[in-house]
Amino acid sequence: MARLADICINRGGPLQVPRTIWLGLAAFLKRLAVLLGFWLVTLSMTGAAFAAELYESRVFSVDETVHAVRFSPPGDRVALATDAGTIVFDTSDGRQVAELEGKASFVAWSPDGSTVMVATEETLRFWNTADYKEFAAIPRDAQTLIVGLPRQPFSLDGKSIVVLRQDDTAAVWQIEGRREVVILDGHSAPPTDVAFSPDGKRVATASIDKTAVVWDAATGKKIAGLEGHEKAVDQVGFSPDGTRILTVGRDRTVRVWDAASGQEIAALRHQADVEVAVFDREGRRIVTGADDGVARVFDAASGAEIVSLKEDGVEKVLSAGFSPDGARIATGSSDEYVRIWDAGSGEQMVKLNGLSEGYGVGFIDNQRIVARPHGAMGVIYTLQQQQDDVRLADGIAGLWAFGPPDDADATADVMHLICSTSPYVIHSDGLIEYLAGGEDQLLESSQFMRCKADLTCDVFEGAPHSLTAEPFDKATFKLAGGKGTLCMTSDPDNCQTLRKCAKLEWDDAARASGHAGQWDKLYAAFAD
Repeated sequence: MARLADICINRGGPLQVPRTIWLGLAAFLKRLAVLLGFWLVTLSMTGAAFAAELYESRVFSVDETVHAVRFSPPGDRVALATDAGTIVFDTSDGRQVAELEGKASFVAWSPDGSTVMVATEETLRFWNTADYKEFAAIPRDAQTLIVGLPRQPFSLDGKSIVVLRQDDTAAVWQIEGRREVVILDGHSAPPTDVAFSPDGKRVATASIDKTAVVWDAATGKKIAGLEGHEKAVDQVGFSPDGTRILTVGRDRTVRVWDAASGQEIAALRHQADVEVAVFDREGRRIVTGADDGVARVFDAASGAEIVSLKEDGVEKVLSAGFSPDGARIATGSSDEYVRIWDAGSGEQMVKLNGLSEGYGVGFIDNQRIVARPHGAMGVIYTLQQQQDDVRLADGIAGLWAFGPPDDADATADVMHLICSTSPYVIHSDGLIEYLAGGEDQLLESSQFMRCKADLTCDVFEGAPHSLTAEPFDKATFKLAGGKGTLCMTSDPDNCQTLRKCAKLEWDDAARASGHAGQWDKLYAAFAD
């Protein structure tokens, strides 16, 4: 039976806005404790620029154990390798277009998308994607000794693949005719990765023996040895023009090599283990992602760091890639978000919910980004529209909070409690975030709004994102002189008084938890 992939477009639920009755501080505390139970636990984009781009997200998943996910290079299909077979979906409408039999552990597309390879325990199977008929198979047995596959096993013309073997070697196979062309023998320990050059005439291997080697793909002759890493080398790849090679080592370095001579050109040193390193499409820059939560852009010729891409709170950057035009970088992180950055300035442009840890993030083209969250599903983000530029009036941006009405006393203790635990962060570009957290806990986004210059706003659930969604309420702010009101369309008779927050003083518990530092950083961002 054909399946239809789930299409996930973020939408909100009922609005949870405090309706505070000012009957004294004790009553407010009780009300606040109840409300905190409803707020979503999501990470905040506070401090980042309000993204002007909106994306539609489509999620492709099945009710099976998924071992691998790969998008076709043109981005028109996605294949999921499962215990029940390999399921292929059309990414434009979510329709299942094929189900390839056999429990699968790995899947890969040829560069032109005309062939899909599926790995089972016994065989590498090749299918023509025009009609999804199997046309070739290479056994995994005592003769072939195939033990593993690299990230991209195909040559650029799609006629050959490279594999890892049990005897500490790699091999080149011709698909048609099922012929082992050459065995690449020269490492003293198991190879970890292998890649074709763009012209298909050379192959580079990486190994636990701390080296990488460049080989002639037709004869198996060693062309150059790349020596310099102090620990095992996990990744290897060619620049788009084939003149340079990039290696990622367990010694926390990424190294750039001359592909012809094997001479080291640059060593890109990091303070943590490196998860990924890739060239841009011109081969002039390299972006890396590491376990310190930072992505870095380097000059490929000199090794100089150009810019770093970082958001506080991110522990690991698991994947990264340049847009085809080189203007943007997409990163996938351990905090389940996909981020898009300006490749020149390092400014964060967009933050997208990635559903799980952000593996396999990259651009299909300048409008589409793909991700493989934890290898269990495929997500494709498609640029839909641009938001209008908004600039709020002077004096509006800053931290605001629900305050007592004009006829009630806004004591310092009351305002400290409200401002510290449930502030509205109003950005000058029309983004408004509603944050929540205890005085000894970090603030997290509960809702956000996209507002026009007149402060009429669409209201959305969760942390700020750039996924297309239908607002589930509308709001109108009227703010001036540090005071104002907020009225919701859903409850127009219960408008709330807002007051602008002043700088706060903190106790030791708030400082120890990081709450004080987080709040002070928000406040400082809007200080004159």
